[in-house]
Amino acid sequence: MAQKQYLGLDGHARSKELDEQISLNVASLFSTDGGREVLRYLRSITIESVHGAAVSDAELRHMEGQRYINRDKCLGCSFIKRGDWVCAD
Repeated sequence: MAQKQYLGLDGHARSKELDEQISLNVASLFSTDGGREVLRYLRSITIESVHGAAVSDAELRHMEGQRYINRDKCLGCSFIKRGDWVCAD
């Protein structure tokens, strides 16, 4: 019987066990002092970055893709929702 797919917080279907392992790996990586500094840096160049009115459609789409990755999706913040890990501010 095929293993039931689980929809992770990043929107990708996988087994629940694999999703939990990915979350543990990301949390381990970014829970160090260096990892928190990397998260702060990534946040500063994505979520906190502001573009003017002259930004092109392509530039805006590119930036929104980066913001998506840095949001609570792929950089370990799924652990926030489980209460096991807190993202760097």
